[in-house]
Amino acid sequence: MKENLVIIIDTFNAAGAELANWIGGEFLAAVSHTSNLTVVLAGQNVPTASLEWSEIAEYHKLEAIRDADAWHECAETAGIHFERKEIETLCWIFDGHPVGMTGALKKRAREMGLI
Repeated sequence: MKENLVIIIDTFNAAGAELANWIGGEFLAAVSHTSNLTVVLAGQNVPTASLEWSEIAEYHKLEAIRDADAWHECAETAGIHFERKEIETLCWIFDGHPVGMTGALKKRAREMGLI
């Protein structure tokens, strides 16, 4: 059985110009035909697909997650305890936007001494 490898580069938009150009150019071109490798680039912006890898590129815009049950389960799984009503309120305040929601979860985790 062939194992798969996933490389995740988060906040791509924070990469300097030289690094971003290398990732979007040489790196992705070099790894684009590696069958057991998936590269995930996340950020406010990502490189424009080049000829070498444009046919295999997929773009997915992340949307708000307004499902309070999903956020509650996420928090509980991480050991961060919120009352269900608190999660509903956070979903309303942040409109389910992952940055706001995860920020609130991290704040609670710090308060609980988890991080």
